[in-house]
Amino acid sequence: SSGINAEWPLRPGALNELTKSKSLQIDNHESRQRDLESRFQSSQSGLKKIELEHAKLQANHHQLKKEFHLYREHSKNARHTAASELKLAQEKLKNNYAMLEQSENTNKAIQNELKTTQAENNELKIKGDKLDST
Repeated sequence: SSGINAEWPLRPGALNELTKSKSLQIDNHESRQRDLESRFQSSQSGLKKIELEHAKLQANHHQLKKEFHLYREHSKNARHTAASELKLAQEKLKNNYAMLEQSENTNKAIQNELKTTQAENNELKIKGDKLDST
């Protein structure tokens, strides 16, 4: 036994096929990473819109609360209307909090997936560079 690995010498073209295969893996990972980055950007943009809507709803809620206190000093009808509007604004605010939390969770999941993909890409590139240097 000469101590040489049984796979050596490689048949003609085997190293080339290995290199192509690694290159395809890297391309696939990079494509997946770009897709994740795009989804992350989209999710970030959605989050910004929800945060803006949330701020508007909070301001609206505050305004309705002020109006509610004013109307309370007037007639029973005005009080009833303001209370209904306040309840509606509180419901919208509650729903918005839920959407905000869901969007933040989605963002976190995408960020984690992105980190994993970047780590995998780095590993594949290192393996590819080792192959290239042999």
